[in-house]
Amino acid sequence: MKTDADAEFKIRLLRAAPTFRHAGEDDLTELARVGKVSAFPAGKTLQRLEQDGAQIFVLQSGVAAELLIEPGVEDAILVGLHGPGAMVGVVGAFAGKPAGEKIDEAGKASGRRIEALSNIQAFSAPTADVLRVTRRTPDLNLALLSLLSAQHGKLARLYARSTCQSLEVRLAAFFAEVAALIAPDDWNPTANLGKLSQSAVASMLGVSREHVNRTLAIWERSGIIFQNKKGEILVQNVRRLERLAETKPERAAGDKVEDWLWEIDTHLDRGLNQAAVHLALEAARRSPKDLRYMHRAVLATARMGAISEALALLDKHKLGRDLSDEELACLRPRLLRDLAFAEGKGAPDKKHLLVSAREYEKVFEKTGGFYPGVNAAAGYALAGDGEKSRTLAGAVAQILKKADTDGEPDYWRRTTLAECRLLEGEQAAAASLFGTAAGAEDATPGKKATTRKQLLRLAPSVGIERGWIDRVAPQAEVAFFCGPLARESNGGQSLPIDRMLADFGRFLEGRSIGWAYGALASGADIAIAERLLEEGVELNVYLPLAPHDFLKASVQVGGAAWRDRFISCMRRASSIEWNRRTPTPCNATYRLGAEIAMGKAIRHAGQLVTSAVGYFAAPDDRDASVSLSLANAEIWRVRGLEERVHRDKWPAPANGPAAARDDAALYFALVIESGARLPKSLASAGDLRFKDPSTELDILLFQKLESALGAAAPLIGEAQGGAWCAWLDAGVFSARMLQERAGDAVAQLITASCRPQTEPGKVYASEAFACAAALRDGAANFEYVGFAPTREKLDPCAMYLTTM
Repeated sequence: MKTDADAEFKIRLLRAAPTFRHAGEDDLTELARVGKVSAFPAGKTLQRLEQDGAQIFVLQSGVAAELLIEPGVEDAILVGLHGPGAMVGVVGAFAGKPAGEKIDEAGKASGRRIEALSNIQAFSAPTADVLRVTRRTPDLNLALLSLLSAQHGKLARLYARSTCQSLEVRLAAFFAEVAALIAPDDWNPTANLGKLSQSAVASMLGVSREHVNRTLAIWERSGIIFQNKKGEILVQNVRRLERLAETKPERAAGDKVEDWLWEIDTHLDRGLNQAAVHLALEAARRSPKDLRYMHRAVLATARMGAISEALALLDKHKLGRDLSDEELACLRPRLLRDLAFAEGKGAPDKKHLLVSAREYEKVFEKTGGFYPGVNAAAGYALAGDGEKSRTLAGAVAQILKKADTDGEPDYWRRTTLAECRLLEGEQAAAASLFGTAAGAEDATPGKKATTRKQLLRLAPSVGIERGWIDRVAPQAEVAFFCGPLARESNGGQSLPIDRMLADFGRFLEGRSIGWAYGALASGADIAIAERLLEEGVELNVYLPLAPHDFLKASVQVGGAAWRDRFISCMRRASSIEWNRRTPTPCNATYRLGAEIAMGKAIRHAGQLVTSAVGYFAAPDDRDASVSLSLANAEIWRVRGLEERVHRDKWPAPANGPAAARDDAALYFALVIESGARLPKSLASAGDLRFKDPSTELDILLFQKLESALGAAAPLIGEAQGGAWCAWLDAGVFSARMLQERAGDAVAQLITASCRPQTEPGKVYASEAFACAAALRDGAANFEYVGFAPTREKLDPCAMYLTTM
């Protein structure tokens, strides 16, 4: 019986592999007889295929790398990645054995070998026996040829990637492929890759360990990966990793530095300035002599509205002193112009505008470049000197005409010429040129955002309005959407979801949506997301719970069909994020998730200098006190944003939503790790407060965000920061938790449980707080500073510096 059971297990394992899916029982029985099942820990070499007694493996679980060491080459090069169901070692079985080959104890000789990248369970059989069985059966023979063809194609792609793409692209593709092989669900945005040696990865990709270390550090700071206390690499955002792997197919020949700049510039071009700023700072730290990194850091910081911080970086690193370096020399006048608009209470500060224009003009006189020239002209127009503005604009236009002799001009050349015509008073010509620029091959959302910002500032000086700008320099809008849950059917009657989709179609008419934020509950959410994906919109999913918890609580209650549609949307989404600190499905959890998603949409729209619009489907027999959709619409409307509300009769799911804990509530928190005297105003602040003895944190909870911000104001405003660390946060708490289990209460706040390593004497905010604050008109600013290292490596933790 034991033997039969063992054979049956081996046959089931073989049958799971595509190559043996249609194999006959006799063939599988024969293979089971000659083979065995073994387990291999991560990092273990399964075998060197050129040795006598070589075997072929069929993986049941885990990921294996197939490596090749050529004669005279020290490092092993990756020639294949294999996951569950894969047949490994086939290519090596048909390769000739090198004459006179010797393999020493360290395995330094030439040849192929298979290594376990994660813990592996596999069936193995001698190569001769596997080939004997497959060759005697036509179907198996064809399956083997098909497998060889597929592996040959993968090898060709690996070779093309290694010769044509930058290290960052190759590394992104490697991690994305491992994540896809190791993840239990292909729609899940995360994957635990386990411990991967940086030296081994560098060796497989043919690069230096330092380059791998640097790239992984940047990715950790931008939230793509996370390395926990065990040293395991957790991919946090598989979608972003996949997009990085597809971003830049070719690199500039021989220009290694450009390999390091492409990722930063990609984020800037897409308007993702939060990620760009920290990528640039990390790169500058590792390559301090290359000032282009710090240039990108200052530029991204300024685009986020943190002008004072950008000026501080500029002065600290002494950028822009050489007027012949146009890129660096234009930073200060750019920041001075931004400062003029940031400090102006109604009209911009003309003193800063004049100084900015003069500095741009000095760079123009030195370099003759069109960028400083047109900005000098725009600066004089903003300062009220129209004559000088027109003179400079005419000079820049002549430069562009003389230089534009070879091929079509790029986006910046076209928009610069358009801006010159606008400053010269030729609106019709400018409109035509701006329209042409919008269709340029290298036009990107980030570039369009810069153009729109410039035009909005110039509008009063040149006699144009917002409508004109939207027509000649269009930018797609950012949408937030939400709606009630729904069942699969409604007794054969016309579904309210059909009526909603008809209304949503009318909402989309004449409108360009480029990006959308929302959850994917069964019913309205998923139906709207599907329509947006059909329209080519980038879908950014934000869930109030972890994906599997959300699937159970808010999708499967609607029926199996909604589950399949949810997974389809998750596979096609551009990014997937969720609140990692609210494990309990309840009304307060969904409210916090919605506020974060709405805040993300608003912040993204601000970065792209475009409009945020909202679409809300809601029941017609409820009000905002019991309908989250209506509550969201009300918040959106109060913020002054465009919205559309569609109301109808929405039957609840058969089992009801898994929402239910009325004793839980959303609180906004001020968390203080104190080692010094604090302002007296904090002695009695907070609707609720408690101290966590294990971490020595004082946690003050407020029902209103504005109250938490007001309590933090004395800390934010301190001229000399104290020895304390302070964070603003948001979480969901039950009354029982607050009364009986302080440790569980701490776990609801990412800052309290992870304790970010932020600069003492300054107040930072979690992403949850910063996004919720974007829904309210307040005096505070939240400047993204990246994913901070934490004392307790539990979760990735994005941080925002709070200023007043």
